[in-house]
Amino acid sequence: MVDLARGYSRSGAGSPEVKQTLPLAVGAAILALLFFRRRAPRRWTYGSKLPGIASSSAGGGELNRDPAMLLPSFADTVEVLFQRLRARGFDPVLNEGYRSPERGAHLKSLGYSQTGDRSLHVYGAAVDIISAAGGWQGSEDLWQAMGPIAEDLGLVWGGRWSFYDPAHLQAVAVSEQSKLRSSSEPDELASSSMSSRVREVILV
Repeated sequence: MVDLARGYSRSGAGSPEVKQTLPLAVGAAILALLFFRRRAPRRWTYGSKLPGIASSSAGGGELNRDPAMLLPSFADTVEVLFQRLRARGFDPVLNEGYRSPERGAHLKSLGYSQTGDRSLHVYGAAVDIISAAGGWQGSEDLWQAMGPIAEDLGLVWGGRWSFYDPAHLQAVAVSEQSKLRSSSEPDELASSSMSSRVREVILV
């Protein structure tokens, strides 16, 4: 017989009861760990809950910099990117993450966005990253280093596009954008898309 209160078997360590019970207990413990880990508060070392303010030349308005407004799998991958860039001596800052549909439409009217209220920023699947010290005018070195690292992590970099947008990173390929917009499970789609392109094992 197995004494669950004491954690040992009165019939002996090699008894059939123990051999059957221990795998079940270990499996239950692993499932519990995964359950609570998925629901644990996420911590990011980039961004801020306080909004930034865009310059009038960049359309004005508030810039959302809260990683919690991004798709979780995407936000976690961006965290790894920030860690890699800092390790190489760069000073990346999240200029904008989530974007309201209204702000997206406004930026399109000014020529700053091609997709407007259908931008992946609106779906929490895109970010713009610049140098903290250099700003928009002094981030080219950061962007050129960021692009290949981001692509290794499975992200899509706007620096490859004909509409040159080197500050921009997104979770899915351009060909998958419509699918993400209509998806009932956008985070799963984003995670799968990034995984399909990743070039290395990501340790977080």
